[in-house]
Amino acid sequence: GFVAVLGVPNVGKSTLVNRLTGRKVAAVSAKPQTTRRAILGIRTESGCQIVFVDTPGVAATPGRLGEAMNRAATGHARDADLALYVVSAEAPEGGRDLERLVGARRKPTFLVINKIDRIPKPMLLPLMERLRAKAEFDEIVPVSASLGDGTDLLLELVRKRLPEGPRWYEDDPAGRAEPDRFLVQEIIQEHLFGNLHQEIPYSCAVMIVAHELDGSMLRVEATILVERDGHKGIVIGEGGSRLKEIGTAARLELEKLRGGKVFLKLWVKVEEDWRERHTILKDLGYYGDTAADHG
Repeated sequence: GFVAVLGVPNVGKSTLVNRLTGRKVAAVSAKPQTTRRAILGIRTESGCQIVFVDTPGVAATPGRLGEAMNRAATGHARDADLALYVVSAEAPEGGRDLERLVGARRKPTFLVINKIDRIPKPMLLPLMERLRAKAEFDEIVPVSASLGDGTDLLLELVRKRLPEGPRWYEDDPAGRAEPDRFLVQEIIQEHLFGNLHQEIPYSCAVMIVAHELDGSMLRVEATILVERDGHKGIVIGEGGSRLKEIGTAARLELEKLRGGKVFLKLWVKVEEDWRERHTILKDLGYYGDTAADHG
């Protein structure tokens, strides 16, 4: 069955999905809103297949980009067989719209309290009781996705709640030899965001221009979109140093992921107001696209 992973930005949804699937399928960054589309993470076991849907963090992001991100999250929340509503133990207050959506669901919903390693242990039980009184959940599960604490129990509870049904994927898209263009896009974007500061990451996006095998080598060409000339210079860095650092880090991770050589070429292009331009958002995969299509 399908399991939607929901929450406001920066509560660790992508880290949790990567932990539950046992492999990297989504970008992980200390900066919020790294995930901009729904991403599949598939765990196939004997007699069980769990399709985790890592959704964008629901937030008051302005413009068409924010609308696309929020629509992706709320749509999957409604359709999934089970929802994991993830909050941070450090700041467990969620978004009002998301809380209303979770409250209106008629299918099982778990509250997952992530990052429990960051609070003193005596605080955990009172926190669970306070959140239990706030809304009705089928299960409340404390975890540390980064350390793996509590995730085995979470998996066991998910298995018990999923309905009987068909196996949706014969081949696991997340485990195939070649990372698809959406995962490549996520990995480049992760290293792009990690090298930038303040507001600049949110005015950037990565568009995959070419993604093809050349013998045993994967060749990737990508354009980094920015909204201002000044941002272009920041992304490139002095003498191209920052762009080279971003490209090298992304290439090394892709090579580790696929177990083979990767050629990665990056450009930077100014596209004013790209976050408001429907055609660009569609080319980036944020409009007219579903997680299922990525498989």
